[in-house]
Amino acid sequence: MLRVEIKSDRNCKRGQNPLFFLKKRKVVVLLPFVLLFLVIGYVLFKDKEGSYARICFTETCFDVEVSRTPQERSKGLMFREYLPTGEGMLFDFKEEGKHGIWMKNTLLTLDIVWINEDLEVVYIKKKVPPCTVDDCPVYKSDVPARFVLEVNSGEGQALNVGERGVLF
Repeated sequence: MLRVEIKSDRNCKRGQNPLFFLKKRKVVVLLPFVLLFLVIGYVLFKDKEGSYARICFTETCFDVEVSRTPQERSKGLMFREYLPTGEGMLFDFKEEGKHGIWMKNTLLTLDIVWINEDLEVVYIKKKVPPCTVDDCPVYKSDVPARFVLEVNSGEGQALNVGERGVLF
């Protein structure tokens, strides 16, 4: 049997694995790359604080992207070709009012739900068609609302005016 012995006076103490320092060196070299990978992943995939929420009503819940700024609200669901079942967009206007919604460059047929500050459904407009022309109609509720929820057409069927929701 052939036995190979690695000797290194400066790197090994008696009884210590001679490959210990090689392993330690690899960890020291790889650690910055691992940290860089984690930072890049965090920056690319982190959710903006409060940009996603869950709103639940008696019969159904929706995972929603929350639009709070005028820029986010003006873009809305424009150019999206697909919206998964049970998902939607919740526009938060910060205060109650008769907020209008248009479907400019929206490619999906949607149900639009106006919700007041107490999370009570005050108006529902069902089967709102897409609009790809410049002069799109604006849809409004006659009752003041703080939030507007857009979901796939047909998913608003489970909701009723007067029904209260819970926002998570």
